[in-house]
Amino acid sequence: MEPPATIKAGIFHRFPGIGKHNGNIAGWCKFDESGHGGYFGDWASGLSENWYAPSFKQLNEDEKAEYKHNREKAKERAEKDKKRQQANTARNATDIWNKASPADMNHPYLVSKEIQPFAARQSKDILIIPILFKDKLISLQFIYPNGSKKFLKGGLVTGGHCAVADTQVTKTICIAEGFATASTVHEATGLFTIIAFSARSLETVAKYVRQTIPKSSIVICADDDVEIKGNPGITEANKAARAVGAKVAIPEFGDKRPDGVSDFNDMAAHSGIEAVKQAINSASKPADSDDSEEIDWPKLVPLDFPNLPSLERDCLPTWAGDYAHALAANSETPLELAVGMVLATCSTACARRMKVLVRPGYCEPCNLWILVALPPGNRKSSVQSAATEPLIKWESAQAANMQDDILRATSERKTMEAHIKDKRNKSARKKGSELKAFMKEIADLELELPEIPSVPRLWTSDSTPERLGTLLEENQECLGWMSSEGGIFELLEGRYSKGIPNLDLVLKAHSGDSECVDRGSRPPLELEYPRLSVGLSPQPDVLKGLASKPGFRGRGLLARFIYFLPPSPLGFRTLDGPAVPDDTKQAYMQGIHAMLNWKADTDKNKKVHPHEVRISNDALSVHHEFALAIEKEFRPEGRLEHFKDWGGKISGAAIRMAGVLHGIKHAHERPWEFEISKETMEAALNIIAVSIDHSLAALDMMGADQTVAGARRVWGWIKRHKRPSFTVREAFSDHRSIFIRVKYMNEALEVLEERGYVQIITPKTKGPGRPSKAVIVRPELVESWK
Repeated sequence: MEPPATIKAGIFHRFPGIGKHNGNIAGWCKFDESGHGGYFGDWASGLSENWYAPSFKQLNEDEKAEYKHNREKAKERAEKDKKRQQANTARNATDIWNKASPADMNHPYLVSKEIQPFAARQSKDILIIPILFKDKLISLQFIYPNGSKKFLKGGLVTGGHCAVADTQVTKTICIAEGFATASTVHEATGLFTIIAFSARSLETVAKYVRQTIPKSSIVICADDDVEIKGNPGITEANKAARAVGAKVAIPEFGDKRPDGVSDFNDMAAHSGIEAVKQAINSASKPADSDDSEEIDWPKLVPLDFPNLPSLERDCLPTWAGDYAHALAANSETPLELAVGMVLATCSTACARRMKVLVRPGYCEPCNLWILVALPPGNRKSSVQSAATEPLIKWESAQAANMQDDILRATSERKTMEAHIKDKRNKSARKKGSELKAFMKEIADLELELPEIPSVPRLWTSDSTPERLGTLLEENQECLGWMSSEGGIFELLEGRYSKGIPNLDLVLKAHSGDSECVDRGSRPPLELEYPRLSVGLSPQPDVLKGLASKPGFRGRGLLARFIYFLPPSPLGFRTLDGPAVPDDTKQAYMQGIHAMLNWKADTDKNKKVHPHEVRISNDALSVHHEFALAIEKEFRPEGRLEHFKDWGGKISGAAIRMAGVLHGIKHAHERPWEFEISKETMEAALNIIAVSIDHSLAALDMMGADQTVAGARRVWGWIKRHKRPSFTVREAFSDHRSIFIRVKYMNEALEVLEERGYVQIITPKTKGPGRPSKAVIVRPELVESWK
């Protein structure tokens, strides 16, 4: 519908209804004088909706309640006024009808449509069609010589009907939308045919026919409104047929379908009256819920949250595992959340001092990127705060220990800067060799300026990519990014860079690749071995659509994460989880601090480097078997066939995971003096094995597989409209802007069929043309909508 460009509040406006042309006034709207909202609809289709302006949200609860109360009262008054108007219109209709003459068979409209007058009457040059409701005349339709149509003002239309001709009732009764279409159907078949004056009226008329003539066979003769969103002609015809156990006939126009054609009158002009007869004789029952009971439905595989494996309680060693389990029990959250945040914290500590030597020339850093997605209300922030508390306390302790040194260095620097300033002022009056001496003295003093120690930073939760580079440079090129939200993705997408993605540094800080960034007037940023650990726990909705963000999939950003999608326990919590034991919390604090206090490996220039940790031969053998198994999954029909970017990094992630677990195990020792054992590698691979299913589900959710994304979109359409069955033609008509070809719609529906959501049925061909496939929705899913 397209309402008027200017809508005055307090006035009832009329305009063309859904899919109608100028001259039609079935559409209506009225906005309240308050400016807080209004309502609109389409009398022809039965649509009626409320609308609220943004200002409505600013009202308090009492004001909202008062506004809604006043609106309902106004609607009640309007409904009473409408019924009075309809009664007056019915009386007026009777007077006009009684005074009208039989229609002239040479009327321009009848000639253009090649139909007989049948039940129509005429007044001057206007055709008049009676509209009845339960055998009582309630209104009239006027058809003008140019084909435009109007209803008698104020009359009831929805549910109105009329027999196209006063003939004997046949065993099979046809119901068609509009006078011309019904006339063509009656002429082609000789069957008793009833006019419904809108698509929305088909169901009401069909129910009336079924009630008054219960033993009749009913055929709903649909309009194929392919040029109108949602194809209301076929949609409503199928709905009516399902309601009364009728069949549906759809006009066929072949591959070279002309523009603007939709009904059986158009079909008669295009293919002849005999083709209309064959199409109606070939009418078939639409797919409905009764047929679905005969289908052997497969196991349902959810689109969003499949049944994913869970981590074992002892997946983390010693103090880290004890704390993760106690934290999950205390917060009544999935173990995966606590494990993920504990791993991210331990990774932040390990990556500062360790890297894993896989073979000569190939090392993996120990920084992990972990993302645990959970809906709101799951205490993600509190779990993350508890997991990262040792980092905050270590930073605070460092700041306290360095306070005197910082104050002393700051004081000395200010004194020397004042001395330099004094020298520089005096040099302004010097010349020649005396000036050069002053300049040398000033330069020497500047070289002797003491550096003010900076308090080490271990992590951040919000930083631009540019600031992140500075933080890495100031903190031995190692940092953690911890957040219970997904803001990092907005930053990388270009929140502060006019929408231009800024991924280079972050990607290199995952792999440990060197980076050099020119910074204008400031010295260039040079990072030799940057390492960024990431621990995120956003809402699942944050993930949806990330694959379509520029560079996120193509440059491998999303492939670097280890994902977990645990089920939400909301609704099943006791809200009285056991407290974390003090000794468990203390052991966790001491373990993280021990890792942070590992002695650095420095070269002769006092440059800090991570220690190399070696892998035992047994552990390497276990990892090699895992890597070979992953390689096979890249083959056609393998689990990683469409996720090679993520799968290509998972073997390296397993090495990193083993390095972090090794660091936890030897936190109070020097882990670089021990090899990573087979037991530790197997523990890492167990965590990775669980994460594979979760990660594929997460990548799927992001839209990495466009076919599944399309299936999810179609399923959303089915649920919103509560469609127990429909045709492929109906679905495609509503998704033309998404699926440019029916082929892609079919692929999305096939995914839904494979996962047990729907069944696709190809009707038997009974005549010319290619019938549209029917789609039936799984009965228990339909039942859940009620």
